[in-house]
Amino acid sequence: SMDWPDHRHRIEHAGYVRPDQLDRMKRLGVAVSASIGFCYPIGDSHYDALGTDRLKGYYPMRSFKEHGIVAGGNSDGFGRNWALTGIYGCATRRSSGGRYLAKEEAISMMDSIRAYTINAAFLEGNEDEKGSTEPGKLADFVVLDRDILTVDPEEILQTKVLMTMVGGEVVYEAD
Repeated sequence: SMDWPDHRHRIEHAGYVRPDQLDRMKRLGVAVSASIGFCYPIGDSHYDALGTDRLKGYYPMRSFKEHGIVAGGNSDGFGRNWALTGIYGCATRRSSGGRYLAKEEAISMMDSIRAYTINAAFLEGNEDEKGSTEPGKLADFVVLDRDILTVDPEEILQTKVLMTMVGGEVVYEAD
């Protein structure tokens, strides 16, 4: 591997990962930008194409965590409220057709939120500036219409963003 102390190596998507690859990723210090948000809108096509046996390594969020691999969620592709769709995928592993894709890889709601906040900031190399609400960090956050830590995970997809702040400035407010 190359020695670039100010750079982080990461893998984009990481949709299908074998156990031996997890070990290698950990050894090399590779982080993951996971497209777990695909689980809901197009998970049925993945399920149909691959079947349950081949889906065992499908966006293995729990395995990343257990191996000590930083895995952040990304907003690759399509969809409204993409981060919420990804958080839903992390926590439930359910497709729009109600199928479970590698259900054993589900993570807690708090870890699902971390994937789209502090872990995503880590992937950018900006975890000292954003990704959590702490004094001295940028005030980048959203206000939601419900507490997604306490509601049934099935409600996440109905969650509305009421306000978005970036750098302490309101950039979006719902009508």
